[in-house]
Amino acid sequence: MLNVLDSKQYIRSKSDYKLYRMYRNMLIYEHFSNRNLRIADLLFDELTERNPNIIEIAIKDANTIIESAETEKYTMKVVDIKRLDYMSQSELSLIFQSIGAAKSNYSFEAGFAKDVSLVDILGLDIKNLVVCSVSGDSMIDAQINEGDLLIVDTAMKPENDHIVIANVDGELFVKKYCKKNGKIKLISENPKYAPIEVSEYSYFEIYGVVRDIIKTVIK
Repeated sequence: MLNVLDSKQYIRSKSDYKLYRMYRNMLIYEHFSNRNLRIADLLFDELTERNPNIIEIAIKDANTIIESAETEKYTMKVVDIKRLDYMSQSELSLIFQSIGAAKSNYSFEAGFAKDVSLVDILGLDIKNLVVCSVSGDSMIDAQINEGDLLIVDTAMKPENDHIVIANVDGELFVKKYCKKNGKIKLISENPKYAPIEVSEYSYFEIYGVVRDIIKTVIK
């Protein structure tokens, strides 16, 4: 087991994205284990000095995953989130290789991984984008299946028929967005699930709009 000094050195050696994932996962572990971990405090201290915004994002994403895991009524849930804007070039390359390999209309050439970007593969910039992996069957008619990756824009405003990730009273859903006469419905793409009607008294938040669906071939 590392002592505090060694732990601090270990933490300082990690990239922003590694620290984001470590801190987010520590928060999730603390929640479900009901334990406080010393390393979570060390991560918090390092991120406070390096980039406090990562703390806010990690807490938000941890809560998103916790809420999704705890609900028993989910029809499609988010099981992981990858923050592209905190990744180093080498970390991005691994993600882009997975995404590119899963896109049937995109081919890779040797030696190009270091230069690849989502602009090349999907026509998107990484700003405000996250990659979410999902489980469930409520969106199968929209071609979203168990294990697929969703490229999600957390800054984009939803419009009718957009597929969104939405938080309703603490439950996280992947649904089609519909707003008519001031009323919002979240619609499944599977006839066995009824629409979710968002009342004026509900807690409601759009986490992001799905910009692309990656049919995963790399597990």
